[in-house]
Amino acid sequence: MGTLRNKENPDILEQKAIDFTKLIENYSGISSNTIGVSGSIMIGLHIISSDMDFIIYGKNESKKIRNLMKKMLIEEDQIRYFNDTEMEKLYRFREANNLMTFETFSKHENRKTFQGMFKDQEFFIRYLPSWLEINEKYEDKKYVSKGNIKIMATVKDDSESFLSPCKYLLEQVEVIEGIKDKNITEAYSFRGRFCEQAKTGEKVMIQGKLEQVLLYNKEYYRVLLGGSSLDFMISLSL
Repeated sequence: MGTLRNKENPDILEQKAIDFTKLIENYSGISSNTIGVSGSIMIGLHIISSDMDFIIYGKNESKKIRNLMKKMLIEEDQIRYFNDTEMEKLYRFREANNLMTFETFSKHENRKTFQGMFKDQEFFIRYLPSWLEINEKYEDKKYVSKGNIKIMATVKDDSESFLSPCKYLLEQVEVIEGIKDKNITEAYSFRGRFCEQAKTGEKVMIQGKLEQVLLYNKEYYRVLLGGSSLDFMISLSL
């Protein structure tokens, strides 16, 4: 954000992005070095109707901002959840009508802390680990696609569901369609739309790609979400 803040004569959208990060800093006390901007604003291709994409670096900083956003989306005048018209726009953009009803979609999206409106401008936040918190190398794991799969499961642990990439530990997995008799232990996605999609203890239906993950002499299976427009995770507890 330093480059943007030092820019002479920022335009309307850039000024809103600056104001948003300053508000977050004032409420949370985190350093401006942990907040970044991405998307069209970062590369200077934005227009007045573009959304604002932000990045928070560091797990602890991200948890702090996430907890703060839960309050600010309700209590802060400048920040709010999507209204019905804005939610309908997001519903169409995601092509979610192929996967779930608008009511179900809204129930999922309206409890997420990383998106909403700031001064009537759409924003999205991506929570990322810092480089120091990443302790695995690219070549440590190998991934083998095993085809598409649909499962029912219970979320055992959602503690990394707000990060990008997001992860949900699963238990009581039942395969509805696809390869059976595999020890599927998690759902995983690089797509922000799957962050905060379900909570610990909730029963979910998931459709995605089954992957075998090879780590040294061990293996496990996960469902990767986001490779197809037909991938979904739906909480059946809402």
